[in-house]
Amino acid sequence: MRPSVAEEFAECLPAWSRLQHRPEGLQPGYADLADLLFALDSGWEIDPPVYAYAEAGWRPYYHILLKREGRYVLLSLPDTEALRAFLREQGIRVEVRAAASPARRGKRGSK
Repeated sequence: MRPSVAEEFAECLPAWSRLQHRPEGLQPGYADLADLLFALDSGWEIDPPVYAYAEAGWRPYYHILLKREGRYVLLSLPDTEALRAFLREQGIRVEVRAAASPARRGKRGSK
């Protein structure tokens, strides 16, 4: 019997939790590049495009959809130079969106 998504992610949560509690802190509700790299090393893949949002009064952030074996997880990451460099190096397509624009993911597979 295949493990449920909750069971499957349970094995990752302790490591993700440790990453979230570093001395330098982390924005509440945000993952960071280390979390993304951990997920990628664990077999998850980025499902492009990545959406970038910039709203007045808010720190710019990215929504990155991860997929593995037909399952999806959404990560929200704050905008950093390291993240932008990583996405460029990987050739991941980034779409800039206004906060009021709904994300549409009808066309898959393009980078």
